[in-house]
Amino acid sequence: MLHKLLEYRRNWAARDRAQSKPATIRLAQLEALQEAFGLTKQHVNLLVRVKYSLVGQRTELNRAQYLNGLTNVDYLVQGEFLRDRPEESNLAVAERARARVRAVYGSGHEERMARPVQIGWLYNYLLNYRQDLYAVAQPEQGMLEGFAVGLLYGQELANAVKRTIQQSTAEMDEVLGLILDPSQRVVTMDQLVNTYRYPNVDLESIDLEWRMENY
Repeated sequence: MLHKLLEYRRNWAARDRAQSKPATIRLAQLEALQEAFGLTKQHVNLLVRVKYSLVGQRTELNRAQYLNGLTNVDYLVQGEFLRDRPEESNLAVAERARARVRAVYGSGHEERMARPVQIGWLYNYLLNYRQDLYAVAQPEQGMLEGFAVGLLYGQELANAVKRTIQQSTAEMDEVLGLILDPSQRVVTMDQLVNTYRYPNVDLESIDLEWRMENY
């Protein structure tokens, strides 16, 4: 689900592509995954009370008003699902965070270590950074018209760096995965298709058809 989210936001969420067939299928896949893991607006905790101050607006919005203006993807990206989850659900990530910070900064801050770990800040920071890395690390693909050796060599050097970045994100992805689904559930493709209406289609052929029509 994390990688689906990164790819959709990087390649298909822009206004000029959002209504294309590759984009709408990917969005349907992503929302099916969100529903499978309880990460859509349908799982909002109605007892949570929050006020939102929007930039450029004088009036505050209550949570129902604010969420009404969000898509399911917005709800996921902004980490709103964390408000709808018991705080103790994030204990594994909180302890992992404390252990790493203690190892780096020593044990002289135990009073602050005892405070609640701001999982929302952690999630938003990591997701934004991971999105940036995803954009940087996308490999160059396809042979250039005219077979420009100089440019192809440059792209291969860049791809070597991109592969290194891709290989270095495992722990970051693991932490994001723990935040998204603390219980680390496994959902089969059959469950996704039959229960959550996941479009299990050949994206490569759909993408190729779209490129042939639009380029």
